[in-house]
Amino acid sequence: MYCLYSVRRFCHFVVNLRYFDLFIMIVICASSVALAAEDPVVEIQRSYRNFVLNYFDYVFTGVFTIEMVLKVKACLHRSCPARCERYDVVSAATMFYTVYYHHHLQRRSR
Repeated sequence: MYCLYSVRRFCHFVVNLRYFDLFIMIVICASSVALAAEDPVVEIQRSYRNFVLNYFDYVFTGVFTIEMVLKVKACLHRSCPARCERYDVVSAATMFYTVYYHHHLQRRSR
């Protein structure tokens, strides 16, 4: 029981850090720039830039998933009910599905 309480306290501490939201905003901006830099017409296998940006999508999805898990865990804390945004859950789930879909799409085209 104490272990779960300490994990929840840690998540609450991280989510309420001063620079946590700033870090997430920087990652969102970097993700937007990477999305704008992709060439949707050229296939991923033919363009080195799209190949590299595809791996950046994995990193961004991981960061957003960790953010979502931390915020959901911190939401269980009694003094932090407003920090659990549903948008984080929806956006992380959508990005995870997109990465999963593109990964299987690439496997089929080989």
